[in-house]
Amino acid sequence: MKTGNLVIKWYHDFMDFGQHQTCCEIVNGEFKYYGTALCHKKDQFCKATGRKLSLARALKVAGLSKNERAKVWEDYRNMTPKKRW
Repeated sequence: MKTGNLVIKWYHDFMDFGQHQTCCEIVNGEFKYYGTALCHKKDQFCKATGRKLSLARALKVAGLSKNERAKVWEDYRNMTPKKRW
């Protein structure tokens, strides 16, 4: 997802000990910021919930202004899935 001068990517991973992990990477020029969300092995994994938690944590680390964070969340809500066909 691109918003302004930020590029935001998510990675989903199933770890060896039974947990799912979602990692959010925010690239701002030459700087990268990360946020992660772990799902307990007894919980139902949900990509949307993992994306929201990891994005919130990455935005906190990135130290963006309130207006920049609001723009990111607005673009996230308007994000459409890629067409597969």
